[in-house]
Amino acid sequence: MITKRTKDFVKELKAIAKEGRAEIIKTIAQEGSININGLSKKLNMAQSGVSQDVQRLSNVGIVNTKRIKKETYCTLNKAKMQQIGAGFQCLSEGYL
Repeated sequence: MITKRTKDFVKELKAIAKEGRAEIIKTIAQEGSININGLSKKLNMAQSGVSQDVQRLSNVGIVNTKRIKKETYCTLNKAKMQQIGAGFQCLSEGYL
């Protein structure tokens, strides 16, 4: 039987499993907080694509977003990233 935690873990992995999204996560981790426009410029990616990728990461709880006036700022949910890392350990031990 597939557990809810296993399904959630797979969704989280799918959200990360794109090079652009991995770069977004890395950049947010380095910057601490950065807006969509800043991410777009830093990564040399279209703003619409960055926005969509951030939304996907936000939907699974990896990235937190906060709207301030006309800008959306992103921070990394470090607890979620640790949970994903622990998921690999659980998976390797057959507990997930």
